[in-house]
Amino acid sequence: AINSITVQTCGIPAFVIPNVKVESEVPSNTFRYYQLDTTEFHQKRNNQGGFIEITATILLGKVEVFTSTTDTNPGSNTGKRVQFQTRGTQQYYIEYIEENTPRLYFSFFGVQATNEYDFVVNWLDESGVLIG
Repeated sequence: AINSITVQTCGIPAFVIPNVKVESEVPSNTFRYYQLDTTEFHQKRNNQGGFIEITATILLGKVEVFTSTTDTNPGSNTGKRVQFQTRGTQQYYIEYIEENTPRLYFSFFGVQATNEYDFVVNWLDESGVLIG
């Protein structure tokens, strides 16, 4: 509840946990901001970089997704626009995270009047295998 309140009132990115589904919605022309702490990820990779996968299901409407490793509120002018690939009914995106990068920030931007989605963030090794 606190994360939801924080995201809606302050624009502070809500923390997400790897391998845990997040369900949300966003009205048109509005961002929902998220962040992933990558410290444990780097520790599991012996302080090397690695891949993070965002798997999303758009349940209603249309969203655009942006990422950044430096800007807490990535958008069209400050982040990298995600180019999703399709796998079944899900869309997925993989980004390489450099070593010593403490966080991945990302946002979902609502394009239509009502936009509902869920997503999971996963850590992957260099072969694309899930890191638990």
